Amino acid sequence: MPTPVDIGPGYIQFYDNALPPIEADTYTISVGHTVKDDAGNQVAAYSPPNKQTFIVDGPRFTLQSTDVHAEYPPANHSGDFEQSLPHIVLSRRTLPWERLLEGSKDTPQAPWVALLLFDESDDGFAVNKWKAKPLTVTDLLTPPSGVRGPTLKNVPEFQKATNCLAIDVPLSTFRAVAPARNELAYLAHARQVNTGDKEILGVDDDGWFSVVFGNRMPNVTGSNTVHLVSLEGLTDLLPDPSNPVAPQSGDPTTVRLVSLASWSFSCDESAGSFRKLIENVTAGAGLLELPSDLPSDTTTTEEQFVNAALKQGYVPLNHTTREGEQTVAWYRGPLTPVHVQRSLSQNPYLTSDEAMVYDPVSGLFDQSYAVAWQIGRLLALSDGTFATALMNWRQEGHRLVDLVNERLILFSDYYETLNLPDTVSQLAGQKVVSRSLAQFLTTSLGPKAAPAQLSAAPLIKVADPTGLARHAGNLPGLLSEAEVATLLADGRDPIASLKDFLLARNKKNGGSNDEGGNG
Repeated sequence: MPTPVDIGPGYIQFYDNALPPIEADTYTISVGHTVKDDAGNQVAAYSPPNKQTFIVDGPRFTLQSTDVHAEYPPANHSGDFEQSLPHIVLSRRTLPWERLLEGSKDTPQAPWVALLLFDESDDGFAVNKWKAKPLTVTDLLTPPSGVRGPTLKNVPEFQKATNCLAIDVPLSTFRAVAPARNELAYLAHARQVNTGDKEILGVDDDGWFSVVFGNRMPNVTGSNTVHLVSLEGLTDLLPDPSNPVAPQSGDPTTVRLVSLASWSFSCDESAGSFRKLIENVTAGAGLLELPSDLPSDTTTTEEQFVNAALKQGYVPLNHTTREGEQTVAWYRGPLTPVHVQRSLSQNPYLTSDEAMVYDPVSGLFDQSYAVAWQIGRLLALSDGTFATALMNWRQEGHRLVDLVNERLILFSDYYETLNLPDTVSQLAGQKVVSRSLAQFLTTSLGPKAAPAQLSAAPLIKVADPTGLARHAGNLPGLLSEAEVATLLADGRDPIASLKDFLLARNKKNGGSNDEGGNG
């Protein structure tokens, strides 16, 4: 696993790979204990070995939708892609190396996946148009005669009934388009990207990605289809340029591959690449200006005003006001032929109308900022992740406002009693009321309810509605606390001890010794 480094905005760090701590597979831990003498000879087995089997799981037959971050060329697009190697960006940095290919250990470690590109000229196109078909894992592993599927070990029974996507490719085509085994390590890498100021794409990007490249340029004519396939259990069929193998009579005619992801695109030279478009641009910022038919040496104020606006990149557009009035407004995009001083002194605009700039001299509006505000709003609302985050933020804001309002009411009624905080940010904190109440009970109410000084009057007094409490010491037949303690310490039955004590007290006071007397 590569060690993360601090990279600044706009920078990227490349790594040969991102190996996981342990590959996905089935493992067995065996623990035993032996006893050896001083000479190091084993005396006897202390206990039989205990074995524990566990599985390190990972993608094998399918990928989650969140595992694929992006692909290039874009799916279902047509453009000048004939000089671009197709590649796929995965959101898990370790994914291409989470499984080991069978055979000898590769150095550097080869990925277990490869990106294969098929076009309409490849043998086999007429059969399936290079489209994957749904199968069960059992159908994948046990294909019909003449079709070779992956030879895999340790496939759990429950997994064999699950579904996957697979594509059948003629063996000759597979060997023609698949990379050699010693090329695999150079067709995948990991990268660390600073994601600051990046567009939200529906995932929590941590800046780590893995990238798998294809080994084949697209066909300039017709459609191109790319499949991210698993090579696990199929490495013996990979081509070896140093040792070409002639077809054998027992070879399968078709190879069945797991398709983990796929997309299609086409090449169109007429669409032009960014490089070609830039090369065709004549030097000079004047290209960002709308050509003017007015003479440059015009003397009229109106024509001079229009020429000056056009040279600054503005274009006049028809504008319909909210009242329905038809007029003209100026608009300028983000690319301008002149330097524009950026001003951040304005408050955030709540509506697009607030971003309109009115020129009292010409009586026209500049709609540039208003259009930018509206475009940004529409882009934000079209992003599901952003819209969800915005809604959650609003709900949390309303919750905090309601919470602060409730605590402000409590604050006004019990400010001195509960010693509540003074600032709004503290009032919105967690467990503010419970902590203030606990502090009041322990520091204010407690000492008053049970004063440390015995002479102090407690806050809560024991009621005596009969008025007999102050005469308890003079009432006959009542036992003092010392007498009760003596009876309990006697060790006998308390009832018997109490009976003997009362008889003794009665006799002492001159009463009858008859236990049944009225005393």
